[in-house]
Amino acid sequence: MSLKKFYIASLISLSFSACATPAQKIILDTTSEVPAKLNSILQSSGQVSDEDINVTVYKTAITSVVGINTTSTSRSYFNFTPVRGTGSGSIISKDGYVLTNYHVINGARKIEVELSNGTKFEANLIGGDKDKDVAIIKINPSNANFTVANLGNSDGISVGQKVLAIGSPFGLDGTLTTGIISSLNRTLPAEDGTVLKDIIQTDAAINPGNSGGPLLNSKGEIIGVNTAIFSPNGANVGIGFAVPINKVKDVLKTLETKM
Repeated sequence: MSLKKFYIASLISLSFSACATPAQKIILDTTSEVPAKLNSILQSSGQVSDEDINVTVYKTAITSVVGINTTSTSRSYFNFTPVRGTGSGSIISKDGYVLTNYHVINGARKIEVELSNGTKFEANLIGGDKDKDVAIIKINPSNANFTVANLGNSDGISVGQKVLAIGSPFGLDGTLTTGIISSLNRTLPAEDGTVLKDIIQTDAAINPGNSGGPLLNSKGEIIGVNTAIFSPNGANVGIGFAVPINKVKDVLKTLETKM
């Protein structure tokens, strides 16, 4: 299978490195409102439909999902040209830590995070792991009251399980797509030689700009971070890939040991 048919799901790949800043302990949320809301629907109507799940998960998760815009520099023989890229991410801490893909921010000279309400903040790179395609960035607004995403457990997921993806495909912020887990433990080669292992495959539509956004289960928990698509033309053909959330948690633990 040709490597050129694998596309990272951000709008552009970057070079050069953003300056990292010292991190503090990342305090994660461990609650999800979705089960209680769905139980309320069940008690009132006697059933929970697929539509109920879609609407409830989206309404609960959307305010924790952000758009990410980056600026890097392309160098020619005669000048430097600004290069812009875009991706997605999830707020994972009240302190403003944001989870995304490493390739979304790799090489960025400037990182801008846009909240679901349209507010924009500059962000700093905290750290990450290229081999797992995971990165943590941080925004520092004053008097912020963030909605924090809930990180689930990817060890117990199954093929056929319903999943939902939220992100900014082609810059269209807050886009929801749904599908199932199509396969597990995939190996995904990238054009730069990196090989991602134990990756989730899904048929939920993932397109350029979705990179770094959450792959959620029916409880509204993040079970993966959307990272790439398989496509002969760069657009979605029903084969997308996500980094399991437990690999992300391993990266978070490593970052905390360096604090």
